[in-house]
Amino acid sequence: MVVKRITITILNIVFPPLAVFLLCGFGRDLLINSILFLLAVIPAHIHGFYISFVYFSRKRKVRKGVYPGPPRALIYSEKVQNGGATKREVWKQKHKQEMKQSGVSLKDRLFHRDSSRKSSVGRGSYFSRNG
Repeated sequence: MVVKRITITILNIVFPPLAVFLLCGFGRDLLINSILFLLAVIPAHIHGFYISFVYFSRKRKVRKGVYPGPPRALIYSEKVQNGGATKREVWKQKHKQEMKQSGVSLKDRLFHRDSSRKSSVGRGSYFSRNG
């Protein structure tokens, strides 16, 4: 982790598009950073450091088992947005965090049960009530 962070930082100082490519792969982020690098070098460095900061901070959150947060602006790579985790892992962490806040168990949430509602036993079916 530390070696990767140092390598990305050095590459970001020397050639920002390469650092962005290693974090994001081919995509909009690389295109934006390459255009910024061709037009003016300093904005490419800022953009590259922004992407690497978001990636490593979210990766740290994912390792701790915490939801990395909502999507950040000007970053189009799903890998960076999720901190290197898969969509499924991020979804699980998000729903785990929501359940802790709401106090609803996973089983109740999956089966759409509401513990405050009373049982429908003895009420009859829809058809017997409505003719």
